[in-house]
Amino acid sequence: MTPLLALLGGTYALFTLAEVNYPHLAPQSQLAIFAMFGLVLCFVYVPAHPRLAGHRAWRALDILLALATVACCAYIVWQTEPVFSASWFGGRSLGNRAGYQTPMDSAVGIAGLLLVLESTRRTIGLALPLLSLAFITYAYWGSALPDWLFPHRGYPVERIVAQTFLHTQGVFGVALSVMFTYVFLFVIFGAFLQITGATKFIIEFAQRLFGATPGGPAKVAVISSGLMGSLSGSAVANTATTGTFTIPMMRSAGFKPETAAGIEAAASSGGALVPPVMGAGAYMMLEIIQPPVTYLQIIQAALLPAVLFYLALFLIVHFHAKRIAATTVAPPRELQGGPLFPFEGLVFLTGLGTLLVLLMFGFTAFRAVSLALFAVVAVSALHPRTRLDVRRILD
Repeated sequence: MTPLLALLGGTYALFTLAEVNYPHLAPQSQLAIFAMFGLVLCFVYVPAHPRLAGHRAWRALDILLALATVACCAYIVWQTEPVFSASWFGGRSLGNRAGYQTPMDSAVGIAGLLLVLESTRRTIGLALPLLSLAFITYAYWGSALPDWLFPHRGYPVERIVAQTFLHTQGVFGVALSVMFTYVFLFVIFGAFLQITGATKFIIEFAQRLFGATPGGPAKVAVISSGLMGSLSGSAVANTATTGTFTIPMMRSAGFKPETAAGIEAAASSGGALVPPVMGAGAYMMLEIIQPPVTYLQIIQAALLPAVLFYLALFLIVHFHAKRIAATTVAPPRELQGGPLFPFEGLVFLTGLGTLLVLLMFGFTAFRAVSLALFAVVAVSALHPRTRLDVRRILD
C-alpha cells in the first residue's frame, strides 16, 4: 500500500470513528465527507479498466476525478454546514431553499451523480449504473412513454438532481447513513480482529474440533467460515480468507474441485447471518423497522437462523463425505502445533465478548463496537505476536 492510500484510509477511519461517536457536523456534511473519502479511494485505487492500470494518461484522469469528487463534496459541506452557510449565504444555503436551486447547484449535482456512477462501474461492473441510468431516464422522459410503460408527467433535471444528490433522499440517504453509522465501524472492528491473528485461530480451532473426522476439511470450512462470518459479514472476504486454507485441504481429502468451491462458497455466504457482525441488511433494519428495535434484538433474531443454516450445511457435508469415502488430511504447516487457545484466541474472544456485553447493557451499536475496538487494541498490545503497530494497522 502506498503512503497516500495509507494516509487516506487512516484518515477515513479516524474521521468516521470520531464523528459517529462525537458528532460536530451537520448530518449531510458528515455523509458528504464520508462519501468523499470512499470515492477518492476508489478513483485512486481502482483503475478505469484492468488493462489501463499504470498508464500515465489514465492515472491523470483518475486524479482529476478524485479532485472533482473533493470539489463536489466540499460544495455540499459548504452549503449545508451552518458555520459556512450563515456567513456566506445569509440563510439561503442549500438546506434553506428547498424547491429552488442555482445553476451551480445543478452542475455540482450532475457531476456528483456521474462520479458516483463511474465509481460504481469500476467496483461492481456496468449492471447497477445502467439500471440507475434507466430509472433516471424514466423520471425525465415519463411523459413520452406509452400507456403500457407506466407514463407520468415527467420531472425536470433540476428536481431529479436535487432528489438524487443535493438533498438526503438519494445518495446521501438512509443507505449511506447506515454505512457511516454502523457498517463501516463493524468492518473496522472485524479487520482489527483479523490482523491480530483471529483468522489463524478460527481455522486452527475448527481443525482441532473436526479435522480428524471423515470429511474433516469440509467441516473445517463450514465451521471456520461461520466463525469468520461473525467478524466480516462479507461472503467475498470470507471466501478469500478461509478458502485459501480449506479448499486445497478439501481437494486433498477427495472432494471434487467444484464441490470444494461450492462448500466454501455456501459456508461463506451464510456469514452475513452470523452475529454480531452481519451483512448490511441487518444495519438497515435499525433504520427502517417500526417500532424501533435495538441491535441486540436483531442479533437475537438472527442467531437461530444462523445456527440452523450451518447445522444443515454441516450435516450435508458429513453425509456427502461418508458417501464419497473422503479421507482426513494433515493441516497446513502454519496451523500445526501450539496451544488450543493461543493469545490470538484471547484477543478474538475479548473483542466479541466486549461487544456482546456492551450491547446487553443497552449501549448503542456504534458505541458498543467502538469500545470493543479499543478493547481489542488494548488486549492485543499485551503480546508481541498480536501487538498492533502503525504499519500493520495501515496495511
